[in-house]
Amino acid sequence: MTISDMQIKKKKSELLISIAILLLVLALRLLTSAAPNVYHSYDTGNITLAVQDYNIAEERPHLPGYYLHVMIIRLFNFTFHNTHFSMIFLSALYSALGTMLFYKISRKFLNILDSLLLTLLIVTNPLVWFYGSVPEIYSFDFFFSSLLIYLSFNRKFIYLIPAVFALGAGIRQSSVIILLPLYISVFYIYYKETKDLRTLLLSQIIGIACFAAWFLPFISSVGGINTYLYLIRTQNPLPDLGFSKNVLQMLIYLFWLVLPFICVFPFFKTLKFKSKNPRYFLNQFLILFIPSLLMFTFVHYTRGYWLIAIPSTFLLLGLVMSENKKARFVIWIITVFQMSYFLFFPYKILSIEQFYSPKARSESQFYTLTSRLMSQNSVSLNHIKALNDFQSDIKTGLDTRSGKRFDFKHTYILLDPTVPVNERALQASFPKYTFAKLNLKKPDAYFIFKDKKQIPMTNRHILLNNSIIIGLDLIEKNISKDIEILFRLNSLIFYKALNDSNNALQNKYDYYFQK
Repeated sequence: MTISDMQIKKKKSELLISIAILLLVLALRLLTSAAPNVYHSYDTGNITLAVQDYNIAEERPHLPGYYLHVMIIRLFNFTFHNTHFSMIFLSALYSALGTMLFYKISRKFLNILDSLLLTLLIVTNPLVWFYGSVPEIYSFDFFFSSLLIYLSFNRKFIYLIPAVFALGAGIRQSSVIILLPLYISVFYIYYKETKDLRTLLLSQIIGIACFAAWFLPFISSVGGINTYLYLIRTQNPLPDLGFSKNVLQMLIYLFWLVLPFICVFPFFKTLKFKSKNPRYFLNQFLILFIPSLLMFTFVHYTRGYWLIAIPSTFLLLGLVMSENKKARFVIWIITVFQMSYFLFFPYKILSIEQFYSPKARSESQFYTLTSRLMSQNSVSLNHIKALNDFQSDIKTGLDTRSGKRFDFKHTYILLDPTVPVNERALQASFPKYTFAKLNLKKPDAYFIFKDKKQIPMTNRHILLNNSIIIGLDLIEKNISKDIEILFRLNSLIFYKALNDSNNALQNKYDYYFQK
C-alpha cells in the first residue's frame, strides 16, 4: 500500500468516526429529551411564542432578539410541523455538531485514543448532556466556539470565519461578545504571519455583508434602530441576581468543567504536545476562558452559559492527560461518574423553609447551595423527567377536571412559586388558558399571561379572588387554614383562597416569596 493510499484510508476512517460521533450523540440527546410540548424556562416560552408572532417589544422573544434562531426554528417547522420538536432537535444537533468538531480539533494535537476518550468525556458531561436534551439555546454556544476554533486552525477557511461570526450574532448575541477576543486574535495572527491585508479586508467585507443580510430585516421588524435602542434602554433582559447569587450559580455549573482537572492534575508529569507551537493553543484557551469568566462573574450568569468554554477547556485537559495511562484511567472513572450522575441523580423538591423562607435565602449558608444542586440547578435526567411530570399533571388537571366547579378557561390559573414550571412556558403549551404569576419584586403586583402577551397588573386581592391556584402539596401545611383544596393530582394541589382568608393568604405569600 502506497503512502497516498494510506492517507486516503486514514481520511476515510476519520470521516467515518466523525459521522458516527455525530449520529450517536444526536440519538443520545433525543432519547433523553424533554417530553412533547414541555418547555423548561421563561426563555423557551418566549421563543416558542416568537415563532408564532415575532415581537421583541412584547418579549417574543426577549432582548436582544435571537432573530436567526427563531427563523431557523421556523425553517425546521417546515419539516417537523412541531415547534417543540424543532427546538429539541436543533439543540441536540448543536450538541452533536459541537462534539464532532471537538473530536476533529483534538485529532490535530492528540492521538486517536486520547481524542476519543476526551470526546466521550464531553458526551457524558452533565452540563453538555442536559442542555442538548432540552429546548434551550445554550448548546449553540458549544457548537459555535467549536466551529470557530476548528476554522481558525486552517488558513483556507479565513474567508468563512467572518461570515460564521456574523451569522452567529444573529442567533445568540452574547456568544459573539465573549468570542470577540478570539476573533480578533485569529486575524491578528493571520496578518502578522502573512502580511496579507487584501485577504483580511475582503474577509471582513464578506462578514459585514452576512451581518447585514439578517440585521436589516431584523431591525425592520422591530420598527427601526431607534426603536431597538429604546427597547434596550427600557427593557433590560438581565435579571438583577446580585453579585453573590450570580457567582454562586456560576460556580455550581463551573464545577462540571473543573472536575476533570481536579482529578487528573495529580498525575500530570510532562507536557506531551504534538503542536510545534504549544503557546498558540494555550493562548487560545486563555482568550476563550478569561472573557467568559469575567462576564459570568461580574455581568450575568444563568444555566448553560459555560458551554461556550467547553472546547478550549477540555482541549487543555488533553494536554495534561496526553499519553498518560494513569490520567486516562482517571478520565474513565470521571466518565462513569458523569454518566451515573446524569442518569440517576435525584431531583428533589425543597420545602418552603429550605428554599423560600427569608432565612434560607441567605446565600452564605452551605445547605442552601447543596439543596439547590438537587433542585433548580440540577443538570440531570431526573430534573428533565420531573418537569415533564409536573407539566403532564398540570395538563391532566386543566383538561380533565374543567367543569362547572373548576372553570379553568374563564378564570386565572395562578402557579404559586413552589411549582418549578414557568408560566410563560405554560402559556406557549396551553394557549387557551390564562395564567398568572406573582411579581416577587413588587408588593401587591402580578403578571397575566394571555393571548401571547405578558401584562403587568396590581391588586393581588382581586387576583386571589379570581384564581384557581396550583401548588405543591408541601406548601399545604403552611397555608392550610387559608385555602380550600379543590383536588389533588400526584404532588400537586389545586386550591382557592377562602373568602375570609384572602388577606391572610396574601400575607403568607409575601412572607415566603417576596424578595
